This record gives sequence, structure tokens and C-alpha cells, in this order.
Amino acid sequence: MKTKKNRLISILAVLIVASMLFSACSNSKTETTTVEPAVESAAEENTEPVNIKFTLWGSDAHIALLTEIAEEYRQTHPNVTFEFVSIPVTDYVSKLAVQLAGNDQPDMGWMLESPALGWEDAGALVDLYPYLKDDAEFNLADFSDSSLSLWKQDEALYGIPFSTSPMFIAYNADLFEAAGLDTPSESFAKGEWTWEKFAEDAKAITDLGDGNIGYVHIDEISTNPWRLLVPVMQAYGGGSWNAEGTTCLMNTDESVEAATLIHDMMYVDNSIVKPNEKVDFTSGKVGMTMRQLSWLSSLADVSFQWDFAPLPSGPDGAKPIVGQAAVVVFNSSPNKEVAIDFLKFLMNSENSAKLSQFFPQARASVLDAGSIEATNPNLNPESIRTAIIDQIKNGTVLPSHVEYSKIDLAVRAELDKLWTADVDVTAIMNAACEAMTPYLNQ
Repeated sequence: MKTKKNRLISILAVLIVASMLFSACSNSKTETTTVEPAVESAAEENTEPVNIKFTLWGSDAHIALLTEIAEEYRQTHPNVTFEFVSIPVTDYVSKLAVQLAGNDQPDMGWMLESPALGWEDAGALVDLYPYLKDDAEFNLADFSDSSLSLWKQDEALYGIPFSTSPMFIAYNADLFEAAGLDTPSESFAKGEWTWEKFAEDAKAITDLGDGNIGYVHIDEISTNPWRLLVPVMQAYGGGSWNAEGTTCLMNTDESVEAATLIHDMMYVDNSIVKPNEKVDFTSGKVGMTMRQLSWLSSLADVSFQWDFAPLPSGPDGAKPIVGQAAVVVFNSSPNKEVAIDFLKFLMNSENSAKLSQFFPQARASVLDAGSIEATNPNLNPESIRTAIIDQIKNGTVLPSHVEYSKIDLAVRAELDKLWTADVDVTAIMNAACEAMTPYLNQ
């Protein structure tokens, strides 16, 4: 049996290889924002300087909010400075692995849900439970068991969710009107918002011509196919792997039918932006995109009318998908105690309410207080209720696995073949399962 140290080395090696293979295809870059010392409070005792390196993916607005919270923390901890290192989400896990394997290691940061189990199992993350369980001010009980389930192993707790954010369909209402279609919100209200209707609407918008296209995905499809395929596969009754993580489900009839729908939209209807094609929803030429709350701020200055609706349902019913991310502290940090203390401050109820401007919170007290509506007054309250709050209560987190990094690398190589016209979708999904199976239930 692998020791945790050997497993961590194995995970880092896989991710470093992935970084070399896939980041070369990206124009993305890492950016650093530093919170420098302000004038030191005379009331505070001088202590040894500590710099906390915090990795994340996110916009300038996200970093500005984190910087504001860090400055508040520094009012009582003037010896602590912060370095916020922004890494594009498509490269985040692999580039983080490179940093952890190097000499300039981060102390803490954001962690995606998909690789979480592997990093926990490898011992890369600090167990936070001993520090939080008896902290009445932090109030760990404010987080439901389900919201923490991905980050817990037995009595250990490896992360505190800062975002429990449902995926939804944002849409250009002007293009739906031009095509004579009900909007996704209207179709949802009528009980007609299905993946088949999604495909029909995307084609109708594409058929408008003039460079319009039905759908652009949240990610570059070739580097992250999971967030495109998983919601559809699960709504059809399939998925990536079973709940125990022991059996591949990608080659079931249901998953193949879902993948065929997406493939035909892309290569028969030409209604999905293809891999490596650059089209942005903000151009006004795209009908729909799958997104989350944190992205909606980018639509502040667009010239078209827009709104958002829940993910479509499928033959197996509505299957809301929640993307979850947590704040973690890395075991390799030389500043673990300070990093844990800042995590407590960052994720207390007051700052959780501030974060809800961009990230739906798992704290019951914050969600029940209407924080999303209060911090996003320009959003449609009915859309917030149906596409975010209701989905948080009923959704499932994107799949994770202790061997996710290896599975992702192996399966992506097979799914790359899906993004070509005139292919055998069943054969590709069978090959994806063959590539995945050696890593299941290791």
C-alpha cells in the first residue's frame, strides 16, 4: 500500500506532466497581487514578519474583495502580509502542483472539488477539524454535513467551502426573441426545459445566421470536458463513475446518448462553439452558456438583455450540478498556524456574507439571510431562487475521486477524439472507460 508521502509524490508527478502537456496550449498566465504592510498600529506588539502566499483562480473583483478582507485581518495582525497568486482555472491544479513541488510553496489557497479526494488522501492538506471544532465564534455547525462531505474523511476536515455554486444556463434574451423562442426561464416555468429543448433552441439561434451561434461552454472543451458532459450524462441517467468510485458509467447507454446529443449539436447542427474556437458570450452573438454566479459580474456592460435559468432536465429528471470549492491550508506551509487563523477569519459569518456577492455560501445563516439577493441587487430575484438557491438545496457536487488526476489525464486523451465529425461515439466512450478502469478503487 502506498504511503501518503509516496501518493503525494505520485499525484504531483502526474500533475506536473499534465501541466507540461496542456498549459502549452493556453495563453493564460499567473498573476500576483501583494498586500503590503500598512502603518503598524501602536497597540499591536511587534512580532516576526509572516508572508502568506494564497493561490486562487478568479477575477480582479475577487482579488479586490480578498485584499479588502486581508487588510481587515492586518488591523490586528500587522506583521502578516499577503501575496495573492491568481492562476487560470484551466491550469490551476497542475500549476499548483508545480509550486508545491518547488521552493516557493504556497501556504493556503482555493481547491477545486474534482481533485479534492486525491489531495486529501495524499496528505497534502491540513486537517482543520482540531482547530475549528470547539471554536464557538467560527461555528462549524453552521455548515451542513452535506456541504462538508467532500472535504471530510472520518473525523478529519480538509477544507471549508467558500463557494457552493450551482451551474446554470445564462442566455441572451434578445437572441431568443429574434428566433421567436421562449426563453429558458419561460420554458423552465412551463416544465419544458429539457436538454432536447436546449439543443433545439441552440440550433434555432444558430440558424439566425449573421455569425450567431447557440452555445459556448464555460471551459475550453478539450482541456475540461467534464463540466460539459457530466450534467447531461447525469440527467440522462448515466455519469462518469458510480458513487463508490469503482465502476465507470461513461459507456452506459444513457451516457452514450447524452454524449451523442452534445456531439451532434457540435458537428451536425454546428450550434456549439468547437474546441479552440474563440467566441465570447459577451459579444452578443451567442445564445447560451453554462456558468456560475461569480461570472455574472462580467455582463455588467453588455448591450443585450440577459438572464439565467436552471440546467435543463433529462429522461432521468432534473439533476442540478453544484460546483464546490474550498479554502485549504497546505501541509508543506511553513506558516500553518497563521494560515489557519486567516482561514477562520476569511470564512467567518461576516466575511462569508461578503463573499456571497460572487460565491453562494454553504453557511446556513448566510444563505437564509438572503445574502445573494442583498449583494446582487441587479439580478432577477426569481432567477436567483430557481437557478441558485433551490439548486444548492437539491444539487450534487461534480464527481471527485482519489485518483482523479490520473483518471483525468487518461480519459481526456480518449475524449479528445470525440471533438471530430463522423466518429463512433460509443467506441470513444468505451475507450474512455477502458482508460479509467485501472485507476478505479485502487
